[in-house]
Amino acid sequence: MYHRFGEDNYPSTNISLDQFEDHIKILKQGPYTIWPVEKIVEYIKSGKELPDYTVGITVDDAAASVYEQAWPRFKKAGIPFTLFVTTDDIDRNSKSYMNWDQLRELQKNGLVTIGNHTKSHAHMYAQSDLQNAQEIIGSQKRFADELGMEPKLFAYPYGEFSNAATAVVKRINFIAAFGQHSGVTSRQEDIYQLPRFSLNEHYGDAARFEQAARAMPLQAGIKGPQDSVLDQNPPGFSITLAKGMDPSAMSCYASDQDQIKMQIKEQTVELHLLKPWTKGRARLNCTMQDKETRRWFWIGRQYIVP
Repeated sequence: MYHRFGEDNYPSTNISLDQFEDHIKILKQGPYTIWPVEKIVEYIKSGKELPDYTVGITVDDAAASVYEQAWPRFKKAGIPFTLFVTTDDIDRNSKSYMNWDQLRELQKNGLVTIGNHTKSHAHMYAQSDLQNAQEIIGSQKRFADELGMEPKLFAYPYGEFSNAATAVVKRINFIAAFGQHSGVTSRQEDIYQLPRFSLNEHYGDAARFEQAARAMPLQAGIKGPQDSVLDQNPPGFSITLAKGMDPSAMSCYASDQDQIKMQIKEQTVELHLLKPWTKGRARLNCTMQDKETRRWFWIGRQYIVP
């Protein structure tokens, strides 16, 4: 998942052009099957097996650098991607964002799928169901008016969702929705809370990109908070691995934690955070490396500490 390209003033959401060109080179020279995200979602929902090393590319926010820097490079390489658009940003006619004519150009090319990223880039977990519905329906109307279509894919602003926000997204008939927590999209994930690997200057070098592109879903069940918006802090977790996977080979990392206490009981690992998370977004990631292929199994979650 990308946001900005070659905009050094925004290191937390920007990827340098040198890094981005390295990513394209890796995708074109490696064993990857690069599909539109909508096609990947359709395969997952239908139960079809995806080709190994399948990769889907997403970009959030429709910053001007998407059109000026990313689009020419994606087009030259023939790489499809989904662009999640916040419609108020486009309607403001700001030089910092794309405009409707540019979006129409991308849409007509065929490589680009337009997705919904709400009307105003709201913190959806903090809003009512009515407010969230108005956000999404309002943006869908703008897409219909300007592009003659309503997106089927949705991405939560900031990657933040709650059970209530997800229920609103489902009612509006999107086929899938994405957060910003690290992990591999697969059938074991909620189709309306799918993970993505975020890429920026700090987490965007060639080695990290290839690690993410080669990652596999960690076959495991997570028991933890019932909602991403926490009512208990620190929360508790347990992860049950599929048979044949070695629990002692799994490593877990969490925001604000120097370490996590891990207790193994057969195929289940209990995770105990040693201190509360600070207010805001918090993440949990668990990984395990395959001894033969050296690829990483990965599962992640994002939570909100109100």
